[in-house]
Amino acid sequence: MVSPYDFSYPSGVNTQAINLSKYLISIGHNVDIIGPSSTRTTIDGIAFHSLGKCISFPIASTATRISLNPKIFFNLRAILKKQFDVIHIHEPFMPLVSLSTLLLAQSPIIATFHAYHEYKNNYKILQNMMSQLMNRIDHAVCVSKTSQSYIQAWLEKFTGDVSIIGNGIDVSRFNSPRKHNAVSRPFTVTFIGRDEPRKGLKLLLEAMNKLSYSNYPMKLLIAGPHDLSPYHNLFPNLFNKTEIELLGPVNNDVIPNILSATDVLCAPSLEGESFGIILLEGLASHTPVVATNIKGYSDVLSLQNYPTIPVNDTGAIANAVETLLLNPSLRHQMAELGNHIVRKYDWTVIGPKIESIYWDVRGK
Repeated sequence: MVSPYDFSYPSGVNTQAINLSKYLISIGHNVDIIGPSSTRTTIDGIAFHSLGKCISFPIASTATRISLNPKIFFNLRAILKKQFDVIHIHEPFMPLVSLSTLLLAQSPIIATFHAYHEYKNNYKILQNMMSQLMNRIDHAVCVSKTSQSYIQAWLEKFTGDVSIIGNGIDVSRFNSPRKHNAVSRPFTVTFIGRDEPRKGLKLLLEAMNKLSYSNYPMKLLIAGPHDLSPYHNLFPNLFNKTEIELLGPVNNDVIPNILSATDVLCAPSLEGESFGIILLEGLASHTPVVATNIKGYSDVLSLQNYPTIPVNDTGAIANAVETLLLNPSLRHQMAELGNHIVRKYDWTVIGPKIESIYWDVRGK
């Protein structure tokens, strides 16, 4: 199982790679994980081959932690001498770990494509190389129709198989007891993600600033960012009147506890999301989700008639949060619908689909 991203930092792709590995081990397979890590890292007893430190590299409006150390190529060559039955590469064209694995691997290759951006396609930089290397892949998996559209130009001459299989989630992890009956507890709105423009944190703060004048008993819980001081002067009433708890970067293990104390999860992203695993985590925790109607989120929500809001609209965010605050029955309805949606993404459903691909390419 190969991922190009730093395993010492939170990453949606790494979370998928780790949790898929855990599922496969639980049904009797042996799994090694290969990837870079800036610190000494262990992964719950899974064999992990660290390829060294990373740098922060800007790609498609986000800070991506990858390794560009050329020694990776030689380290991978040594690791891949082990006779793996299959090699599963996440983001196969991302340098240098995934791309080098694609070049070196002698075993059957499954590749999962996670990326998407509305306005930029960074794969075009590798256009000539991609056209040649795509056919080293035996089976391409896209996490959504949106992510498939991002590589569609290179699928036209692809001779392997293509599947759309969503990200997986262990639904049972998010069934922890909720605290909604505490009379004295304020209505809690939660944001989980990085403080990058595309994630929409500023929009949420602006929306909450509008609501702060209504004197509702509300709390804003923010996980991910280190510091909110740049926003103090922009939204003074919010910071003066609303309880704000800043958790900083959090480990994936604590997200179920965060969501168990959440009344509404906000995902006001502007762009660059191919799927949105945080949506599934919210739905699995029976928490109403206020999410924008960007393509990646719509693939998960809108097709199931789950309500979304327009992109870049603070008024819509404020209205959605206020409506849910004042309408407990609507919160219950959205929680029930969300629980119905998330079931098809449980690892007991997603895992066998991926395992069957392993057996198929191994057989070929």
